[in-house]
Amino acid sequence: MKKKVNVKDIMKKYIMTIIGCALVGTESVFLIPHKIVTGGFAGIANILYNALNIPPGISVFVLNFLVLAISFKALGKKFVLDSIIGAGLLSGFIQLFMLLPPITENILLSTIFGCIISGAGAGLVLAAGATTGGTDIVARLIQIKASHWPIGKIMLSISVMIILSGLIVFKTVDLALYGFLATIIYAMVIDMVFKTLNNNNLLFIITSEQEKIVSVITSVFKRGVTVLDVKGGYSGEEKGMIMLAIKRKEIQGCHNAVLQCDPDAFVIISRSEEVHGNGFKVYK
Repeated sequence: MKKKVNVKDIMKKYIMTIIGCALVGTESVFLIPHKIVTGGFAGIANILYNALNIPPGISVFVLNFLVLAISFKALGKKFVLDSIIGAGLLSGFIQLFMLLPPITENILLSTIFGCIISGAGAGLVLAAGATTGGTDIVARLIQIKASHWPIGKIMLSISVMIILSGLIVFKTVDLALYGFLATIIYAMVIDMVFKTLNNNNLLFIITSEQEKIVSVITSVFKRGVTVLDVKGGYSGEEKGMIMLAIKRKEIQGCHNAVLQCDPDAFVIISRSEEVHGNGFKVYK
């Protein structure tokens, strides 16, 4: 049986991807004019533009296309096609924003705000379940051949090499230091945005009215549950424990529904870093 296509989810994914790519593309008015080289293909494009006057949007697209062509077999058709769409959007926005003047002449402000805005955009793209390609694909390909290397360290090593390449080309230590600062801010913002949009929780409900509560959760909140038999360590009383993953915005409503079924229910709410599976596709 073919899985039903959810048009609303697809629209949401591509709207978030477009907005995210537009935000990442603002590097053209913040970082590129000041020669601030960060890790990633945008950093390489920055070097090529300021050293050889090659349009950065074209550089980003060509680099992504080459890497994706190489990785087609290893990473799969769907991933590569999605990445080409993201890479194409990003390249277009980078080139479009090159028509605008720099936002500010202050290099520190450009570094901070440029990375906050572009990092937020990258986080939005990741939360949508999309990608703009880049050196993370290179890191994945390296890890396939060297699985004992942590992917985080591979990506960090690539970023360091790109920033040091900028130091060699521009021969300015200050720019390299700004590049490292920009990379740190960028990574922190991506992580913050991704976790905020993908903020899920686990509910553990210990109750003697498990059938009522399970019925409400599955029918009203459309969430699957896991039911376990538990026994109180002190009282020795046997009850049921219901476990489920739920969106943060649904917690209060679910909690209220549980208490209506069983005012004496014991409810534990625990934050979850990531939840994958039906209804929890990174961001929905």
